[in-house]
Amino acid sequence: MTLKIKIALAAVIVAAYLVFVIALTPAALLVEHSKLPKGLALGEVSETIWSPQISAARYQGVTVNQISADVSPWSLLALSPAAEVKFGSRLSDGPEGQGYLALRRDQVEITDFTVQMPAGEIAPLLPLPIELDAFGQAELTIDELTLAGNQCVSAKGRLTWQRAAVNAFEQSIELGSFKGEISCQQGKLAVKVLPDNRLGLQYTALLGLDGRVSGQGYLTPGNNFPAQLRDTLPFIGNPDAQGRYELKF
Repeated sequence: MTLKIKIALAAVIVAAYLVFVIALTPAALLVEHSKLPKGLALGEVSETIWSPQISAARYQGVTVNQISADVSPWSLLALSPAAEVKFGSRLSDGPEGQGYLALRRDQVEITDFTVQMPAGEIAPLLPLPIELDAFGQAELTIDELTLAGNQCVSAKGRLTWQRAAVNAFEQSIELGSFKGEISCQQGKLAVKVLPDNRLGLQYTALLGLDGRVSGQGYLTPGNNFPAQLRDTLPFIGNPDAQGRYELKF
């Protein structure tokens, strides 16, 4: 046996051993020795780093339950972890969804990601000017999203709120549906609500990675504007020359 063959066999044996060690490494041990982002709290972590499972994770007031991942072995060996992630359940509160997550040097790449969450669980997280109860299902679809250095670098996706309704001012109000487009603005994730809705709402909300939410837009009441809400318009302010009410928070 030549020296080159011996070296090659030794390399294969060492590589196989490393794969074996990595495969059996408990995910909890890895988390224990990792520095988590500020404000992120994890529940029980189990299984191995190939297929980690987390009972729950909480960040910025949002709790995500039953998180599991299927990690690509080759991505670990290449030091660029990539995994298919699933979380949530119809039988538990919080968001439900799945998609692909990859770490590329100093970037996080998210692709083919879908998140569903009842509107009633989202409303309390937003700095709304009035108290209300929301109904319907919100769905966020992310075709691609790149984050780097706590900044939103690029994003493409859409947001829908189907069968939207609210209870406000002691009235139940059907709102129809809303659609929005996802992008990046000022290093933040931006959701632009398209104006084709019963409220005539055209609005852009910005979400920072620190959990801060801000936004600005207009409400332009038209013929389909809910009659129950017309009496509340003076609380928003005075319309401009185009009949628009400015919304900002």
